[in-house]
Amino acid sequence: MKRLRRKRNENRLMLAAVAVVVSCAAFLALKYALRGNRGVIAEIYHKTRLVRRIDLRSAKESVFSIPGLPNVIFRVSADGSIAFERSDCPDQICVRSGKLSRRGQIAACLPNDVYIRLVLPSEAVGDDDDIVLDEEAGPLEAAGNSYEI
Repeated sequence: MKRLRRKRNENRLMLAAVAVVVSCAAFLALKYALRGNRGVIAEIYHKTRLVRRIDLRSAKESVFSIPGLPNVIFRVSADGSIAFERSDCPDQICVRSGKLSRRGQIAACLPNDVYIRLVLPSEAVGDDDDIVLDEEAGPLEAAGNSYEI
């Protein structure tokens, strides 16, 4: 009987130790995965044309619009996020999408044909073959580099 209790206690201790190790491993994996999302670039497109690129690592708090769409207002926050602040579209889905701050996030204003996508610097335009740029639009400001807003 005592052997059986001792065996159960050993099993419980072993299970607790495994749970602690798995929890620590999950925590470290999550921490490592989130670290990869820091330092993203926000790319703003209008009708498939890249009109603005913002490095969210060094961006300052600002509010702006893009040429041709004065009623679509963007907000860059000091916490490294970007959002649609206002739009003249009827459904306001773009505004309700909230702040974007992690690689892979996208928000779009379909009635105005404008969207934001967040990428790592290594994934910036030029590395992505599924985006078609308007050749007649001319060169981007700052030769495709990040710049102050």
